[in-house]
Amino acid sequence: MKIENKKIVDLDPNTDTNLVIPADVEAIDLEIFEVEYHGFFGLLESITVEEGNKNFYVKNNCLMDTDGVLYFAAQGATIPTDGSVKAIRPFAFNMISSINGEVRIPDGVEGIDGSLAFGSSDYNRIYIPASVKKIGEAAFGPRVNLDNETYEEKPYEIIVDSNNERYFAQDGCLIDSKTSAVVSVFGSEVIIPSCVKRIGSSVFVMKSFDKVIIPASVTEIGEPDFTLCKANFVVEKDSFAEKYLVSRKIDCSVTE
Repeated sequence: MKIENKKIVDLDPNTDTNLVIPADVEAIDLEIFEVEYHGFFGLLESITVEEGNKNFYVKNNCLMDTDGVLYFAAQGATIPTDGSVKAIRPFAFNMISSINGEVRIPDGVEGIDGSLAFGSSDYNRIYIPASVKKIGEAAFGPRVNLDNETYEEKPYEIIVDSNNERYFAQDGCLIDSKTSAVVSVFGSEVIIPSCVKRIGSSVFVMKSFDKVIIPASVTEIGEPDFTLCKANFVVEKDSFAEKYLVSRKIDCSVTE
């Protein structure tokens, strides 16, 4: 661990697997959550905050701050359901193999940041409550086999509370109704509805689909990252999606 001016600016995956947050730490550099650190979280066995720290604490093996932000979790963690969690940071539950079956985001959570807040974990479905007002693009990453290095993606399901005013799930898409954007894709077949104008950044990374149908209504695709994506893309002739995929040498079927 490296600390500068009472801020954690680096973590060592070789020595910090039983993480101890010193009493005088006041902040954590958010760059720690960038992609080059994602493997660290699968190695994290425990988290402890030294007595006297007024900014951070541990609950259910999750590191929390006093504003209700869940920073990251260790193996065996569960999301607190007592209303203390208001937001979930990137990579918080990435590579956490102890999540089994369902992930229920507690009611009261308002924000889920992008970049694999939940990625490579052992779940079949994710429930999003009515309280969620912001979901970062690619917050829900691939559900892959953690026991090997093949990264064979397993389909899962996202269910959104019908009372959520901003997000809904339809035909393998998690859609932000405010921005008309797909922020995550899931399942074995994705049919993007015609109300969608944008496909979010990195939503296809490491994911596998039997078919992905992209309508002509889509006029923007975020960060062009299709790493280890396996899919039969179907697009409309002369559409933005066709030109986009062809320009990046990504195979697709074209319909009239």
